[in-house]
Amino acid sequence: EVSIIVWEDRRNNPNAGDVYGQFVTMEGGISNEFDIAICDELSPQIKPRVKASPNGAHIVWEDKRNGISDIYAQFVTFENGAEWDEDGIPICSSEGTQDQPRLTTDSSGGAYYVWMDERYGSYPETEIFLQHLNVQGSASFESNGISVSSASQYQFNPLVRSDGSNGALVVWGDMRSGSIGLYAQHLSSSLSSISFEENGREFYFGIDGNGKGAKSLYLGNNENLLYWEDHRLGVMANLTYGQKIYSGWENIQEPNGVKLSNNSYQTNPSVEKLGENLFLGFG
Repeated sequence: EVSIIVWEDRRNNPNAGDVYGQFVTMEGGISNEFDIAICDELSPQIKPRVKASPNGAHIVWEDKRNGISDIYAQFVTFENGAEWDEDGIPICSSEGTQDQPRLTTDSSGGAYYVWMDERYGSYPETEIFLQHLNVQGSASFESNGISVSSASQYQFNPLVRSDGSNGALVVWGDMRSGSIGLYAQHLSSSLSSISFEENGREFYFGIDGNGKGAKSLYLGNNENLLYWEDHRLGVMANLTYGQKIYSGWENIQEPNGVKLSNNSYQTNPSVEKLGENLFLGFG
């Protein structure tokens, strides 16, 4: 068994980063003699991210080979290295800026990609788009992706997670109503329909800049934990709030989340599933 690490690398040009990777064994050994050039195209590549499955690893980054920021990706395997086109394939090269990509693998070796998109207008008219690629690099949706939310005003910081059944849950921050809310959308395993309302469903509203860093953790059994760093009691009283999302939860639970810890100052919360329990860590 091996893991893969990716990073932004400026060995070839101090002013323009490339994307490199390395396979590492579970014992901590390096699996191949030289690290892998995921993308060393001459223009800047920044902010690489990686998600792996038994089939291989999907890597996504911001890429300026076309003059503005686009989204590119590559698929690598331990046996063959880069499987797609040299220097990656475009997830989105539409007009305007595309940035802040995130990804998750599905249960068939493919991956979902989400990003912030300014094809319809520059900030604050920023939207959330999504694309799905199978293990061969073929897109499931139209070129340059489909809109997850094209509501007015600012949508930002999207995250995507597998729902465990080949579908995906996308969550993002949203200022369509003035204050900051947390919105989500679910895509079915058939990739042919969405589960919530067009442009997403509001799950939390009125953060007013006091909630940040929303994260999502799939719990199994069609349940998901949405959690975030919360400043509702003031900037010097950071708390961690969360909400378990499942079918019908909104008819049972109070809105605005549940406080997950009473410590007076918490930063960068992270939750991991350990068997039947959840482990919450924070600064």
